[in-house]
Amino acid sequence: YPIPDSMEVAYAQYLSTDAAKKIIQKKNNCTRWMVSEFGTNFNKTNQKVYISLRKTDWLTLQFFWKSFQDDKTNRPKIIYDLYSMQEVLPNSFCLHLVLVTKNDEVIVTAISKNKSNDYPMTWAATIGEQIEDTDFNDGSEINSGFLYKWIKRALKEEFGIIDKQFEAITSPENIRVLSLNVEGDNYNISLLTVVHMNESFTEFVEETRKHSEVDKEYVDIKALRIKDIPLVMAQYSNKRDRMHPSTYLRLLMCYLHRFGINSFVSNFDRANNNPNDTTLFYDKIQT
Repeated sequence: YPIPDSMEVAYAQYLSTDAAKKIIQKKNNCTRWMVSEFGTNFNKTNQKVYISLRKTDWLTLQFFWKSFQDDKTNRPKIIYDLYSMQEVLPNSFCLHLVLVTKNDEVIVTAISKNKSNDYPMTWAATIGEQIEDTDFNDGSEINSGFLYKWIKRALKEEFGIIDKQFEAITSPENIRVLSLNVEGDNYNISLLTVVHMNESFTEFVEETRKHSEVDKEYVDIKALRIKDIPLVMAQYSNKRDRMHPSTYLRLLMCYLHRFGINSFVSNFDRANNNPNDTTLFYDKIQT
């Protein structure tokens, strides 16, 4: 991705920082893929999201993320320009993957303190994974088969779930894309996807213990009943620092997908009338 003329000086200054030098020295300036264009198809019988990708790299992303986070004045305009496709800056296309058990529970994980750039020691529903070349290097388009491959890799790296286990846990017809989102804190674009599993929480945890993880980024794992999500949402104002910023949206969309908007509104109102009920929020992370 070419650096705009107006940002060349700032980018050169960034490359001279210790953080940038560390990335270069450790050879961590890996290829990343950004969403360069997206659009929707409103055909109710053939619903699709059209996404175009463009190659970028980790250093460029780090620079633009910092620029975006520091520029609080222009942040709303930058996001508006993205939605209107007037200007799309470097971003990382991410998968926000929500695992749902056969008992209607969302699996939540506590992010490791070693993941310093992604709200460590907060709860996420369930994991996030940036796209890799290997997810589509066979020339396939961005469709259900492509997404299936992405999800399998994410579960293998994070939980040690191999292909044979994955095929027993779920199937393509039990995977749903709920939304395409812009993360307002770091400008990433994420595909919110829910996977309905054939296993309980306990059974899934047992599956994760059978093989070693490739890139484990969590330190604790729990289950949250979908029907209790309105109560978690009602605690947002005084508990928000204990959840990853995107978790509330993930939980909300998961609830709407399962029970609908009318159910959420009535149960959210009921939860707001009982603000002292905090029994459902996981205050303590077991490390």
